[in-house]
Amino acid sequence: MSSTDTPAAAAAAESLTAAGEAATLLRFATAGSVDDGKSTLVGRLLHDSKSVLADQLEAVEHASRNRGQEAPDLALLTDGLRAEREQGITIDVAYRYFATPRRRFILADTPGHVQYTRNMVTGASTAELAVVLVDARNGVVEQTRRHAAVAALLRVPHVVLAVNKMDLVGYEESVFARIAGEFTAYAAALGVPEITAIPISALAGDNVVTPSATMDWYGGPTVLEHLETVPVTDDPSGDPVRFPVQYVIRPQTPEHPDYRGYAGQLASGVLRVGDPVTVLPSGRTSTVTAIDALGENVDAAWSPQSVTVLLDDDLDISRGDIIVTTATAPAVTQDVEATVCHLHDRPLAVGDRVLLKHTTRTVKAIVKDIPSRLALSEPDEHGGLARHPAPGELAANDIGRIVLRTSEPLALDAYADSRRTGSFLLIDPADGTTLTAGMAGDAFTALVGDREGFFQKELGGTEVTAQVFGAGPSAVEALNAGSVDIAWLGPSPAVNGYTKAGGRNLRIISGSASGGVSLVAHPDRVSGLDDLRGKRIATPQLGNTQDVALLHYLAGKGLRVDPDSGEGEATVLRIDNKETPAFFRRGDIDAAWVPEPTASQLTAQGGRVLLDERDLWEDGRHVITTMVVSQRFLARHPEAVEAVLRGSVKANAWIGSHPEEARTSLNTALERQGGKALPPEVLDPAFEHIEVLDDPLAATLARQAEHAERAGLLEKPDLRGIYDLRLLNKVLAERGARKVSAAGLGSG
Repeated sequence: MSSTDTPAAAAAAESLTAAGEAATLLRFATAGSVDDGKSTLVGRLLHDSKSVLADQLEAVEHASRNRGQEAPDLALLTDGLRAEREQGITIDVAYRYFATPRRRFILADTPGHVQYTRNMVTGASTAELAVVLVDARNGVVEQTRRHAAVAALLRVPHVVLAVNKMDLVGYEESVFARIAGEFTAYAAALGVPEITAIPISALAGDNVVTPSATMDWYGGPTVLEHLETVPVTDDPSGDPVRFPVQYVIRPQTPEHPDYRGYAGQLASGVLRVGDPVTVLPSGRTSTVTAIDALGENVDAAWSPQSVTVLLDDDLDISRGDIIVTTATAPAVTQDVEATVCHLHDRPLAVGDRVLLKHTTRTVKAIVKDIPSRLALSEPDEHGGLARHPAPGELAANDIGRIVLRTSEPLALDAYADSRRTGSFLLIDPADGTTLTAGMAGDAFTALVGDREGFFQKELGGTEVTAQVFGAGPSAVEALNAGSVDIAWLGPSPAVNGYTKAGGRNLRIISGSASGGVSLVAHPDRVSGLDDLRGKRIATPQLGNTQDVALLHYLAGKGLRVDPDSGEGEATVLRIDNKETPAFFRRGDIDAAWVPEPTASQLTAQGGRVLLDERDLWEDGRHVITTMVVSQRFLARHPEAVEAVLRGSVKANAWIGSHPEEARTSLNTALERQGGKALPPEVLDPAFEHIEVLDDPLAATLARQAEHAERAGLLEKPDLRGIYDLRLLNKVLAERGARKVSAAGLGSG
């Protein structure tokens, strides 16, 4: 993670609220010196806010007894790594989600040791608030100042000083006042804009969730009260428009022969139809003619919506370009001077050749100079951070100034102006630790896993960039092009992509979901399953899993349909899932064979479910979503793939054990992609119809491949080797779960 006070580059600071709505989610991080009580504070927050399930508390009580402790050690609620528990410290960043009636939270419990400063940078990089703990007995120490400096460098807008263990100093007001005064003076000199000091005892619960009866001299908020009420900026209207292009959409179908859209997530600002825009780094100009969000045309989009933008001119735009409003265009340069925190164990040295990832663009770069290193715990004569000459390199956990020269020009903002478009990642080209994950259609595991941080936690400092596709074939194209490394998609696109490449491009490494596919029809147009002749029926995309299933079903009903054109005794129209509800509402289609949540959107419009695809399978289970990895990425980075699999398995388990929270999380993830949440009449049945699972149900994939062959979409496939389940079964074995089978179609 890097930050700049001259123009530099971009990474991920997310706001999950739409313009004009009250802030409902706060990302915050805890930090401080070793044994100041960070994990205990987080555990107390979870426990006292009723955010801990009974089985979790029972597990903590059991673990505490095994360690000879009479009372439950609440720190164990977040210290998830075995090494952490054995040493009694937090090593990695422990992420947790919890909610109160007033606000939802994502917290990152970060390490206290100096050698884990990089983990603190990772945990706080997207935080809107940092809680810095101080042991009341020790006061402000070197690592306290170091974490305050990191919060200042990362432009965390709100900092809470939690003076912990007040019970061990007799709850003395003078002790608190002295520590609060020293820390506030130091942090303010670093430029921290807002500092709130709170005296607490995390162990006893004083001023964490409930006010302390023994510190009546303190009249401020408790920690939770402050977290619930601290203002979170959610109005992007004053921010400059920054729209990094993730994917160029050119379906070239009969319905959309000239469609050319630019898909991505709006990084900042509000983009409106009619806005004059500039495409960077080329500098070409145009005008926004349309904005598509979830298949509907909208007049405006705001950060962080995922939308597709259409322009008046046919410009040469590709992934990595940034669309900006012409009046607020940033600088374009190949010379970057930045402040960086070095995360790698191998030092960063002058002359090193690296990859620089800025938003959706990755370019080659060379380190030209490392002029200085920051002394995070040593103030200079002005109260800021002292700088020391760097001996030509930065070691792990060092923060310093570097000068880079990039191979291609980049559109760069100053980090002081935008955390999102003012930071970047440097990647070692030898081992490439950046992972890009793509999702298609009904990838509940991917959406919730990304939203709740399951993947990011397992990957540590490796960056995760999520990209959503309308259907699986588009995701396979991106996988083959190297735009994504791992994708969640339907089995038919996976089979088609595998066979067309002769088995050289991808491997299925896990299951993800079963069920959740229905044939929904207008009740006044289609009387039943025997009334499909002459009807117009939509599927998401030619060759996708639902397309194959519909063609196979129609053939079984004696209805002939050309698989390529979709014309015949019934008409099959290939329409993006996001657009299908609009087509259905206008009456442009009679029915649709679609996954969730599209199926429930159609029933909410008055559609009738004619068929649940689960009824066509013997045990009611059939794979609809698989987890696929590019073969090259799997060979080069098995440890990263294993980490993502571990996150996927944990996400599936969490979805099963926390259905209400998972439902809320899914809706928030969908809202991020489309700009609006699903109503209960859509979300609830959609969630109930899908079963998340790790088993890829390989035998059902083989049958679906046979269906594609019979439909004329695929020559007889040779699927031997399509599965590589070794890493998945390793992860499952670690959790005591049963091994899953590749059904003779690969290794497992």
